[in-house]
Amino acid sequence: MYLNTLSHTSNEIWTLTKFKLKYNSNMKKIKKFINKTNTPPFDKKLLIIKTQDYGINIRPKSNSIVRLAQISRKYLLLFVSFQYKYLKDRISINGKNILWIHNTTENIGDSLMKTSSIRYLKSNGYSVDLCVLPKLYDLYKNNSYCRNVINLDSLAKLSEKYDLIILDSLSSKCMKIKMKYYYSKPFVTLYDFYNYFRSDYNLILFSWYRIQYLLNKHENIDNIAKPFVGKLSAKNIKINNLNIKNKSIALVCGGVNDYRIYPNWIQVIENIDRNIIDTIPIVLVGSENGIEYSNQITNHFSNRGNLIDTVGKFTLIETTSIINSCELVVGPDGGILQLANALDKKIIALFAQIDSKLRFTEATEYKFLYDDKEVKNIKAKDITNKILMVSMN
Repeated sequence: MYLNTLSHTSNEIWTLTKFKLKYNSNMKKIKKFINKTNTPPFDKKLLIIKTQDYGINIRPKSNSIVRLAQISRKYLLLFVSFQYKYLKDRISINGKNILWIHNTTENIGDSLMKTSSIRYLKSNGYSVDLCVLPKLYDLYKNNSYCRNVINLDSLAKLSEKYDLIILDSLSSKCMKIKMKYYYSKPFVTLYDFYNYFRSDYNLILFSWYRIQYLLNKHENIDNIAKPFVGKLSAKNIKINNLNIKNKSIALVCGGVNDYRIYPNWIQVIENIDRNIIDTIPIVLVGSENGIEYSNQITNHFSNRGNLIDTVGKFTLIETTSIINSCELVVGPDGGILQLANALDKKIIALFAQIDSKLRFTEATEYKFLYDDKEVKNIKAKDITNKILMVSMN
């Protein structure tokens, strides 16, 4: 009887051990599956720098259950729609005719960074048509890296036969367009299953590394990775009438987030004027959210020559031309600085909470100033010194 009991107990232990081993194995598979949302879809090591968390513009961290639900939803959509048959791991060397449907953001800076790797596709012999939201159409049209730029509203009218479709992501927003117009076309995505709603990585490098991976290339690209914009017209009468002078400095007014708005330009300009005999031409740039700040500046310097206020008065493409007319662009992290980056302008960037390495690459020469919390805490004299140093070179 003792032996029977012992045997029975041993069987129970073995059964429990097998269950535990199987459970651990399954949990490892689930964790690996979930980790796709945190694992960049390429081989190169992506620099991740944790941003400062002061409760400003920081997205809440997703727990494992939320991440599992997110990735499961994408897989489900792929299988229910039968699109998994067309999702590819690489871009074929034979299919050179590509359509990139870029519809996940109207944010200028994010858009320029995401699409920047089209330059790399072009350098490898691929012909790319870029389809964008109406707001961004003028920004990209007539650029030297895309064969055509297409307004998303005109996508239904296209008759072009493409070898491959590139989507920004596997989100339902992107997949709906793909299924509607190019159901059976092979496709790849920029993000794959990666959770891109985060701010701790360099979006330019992410875009280039991903496309490089899809092309199965391996050379160093950090020193060439940067955004691009379309060709600018030299015949814009409104811009020409501004009479922007050589050596002009563009100061960025306003912004979307309070912690990225610099309000002390008056002091900076006063410091510049005290240190320079000849009045340096200043151009104020920005959208409607910067009008209050630009009005304060122009009212304060009502008798100063060489001060042009363009804030909130011009379209996006006109503002791009204005920036292109300036030698140096100074301002907080944002879309205008990425425009300056694409135009190869000298840049002095003001950062708060986020590391400058997450916005620029080795391909960009820039200076920067940083504060842990808000750019308004950066001292005017420090900005002035940077401006004088860059202007003298």
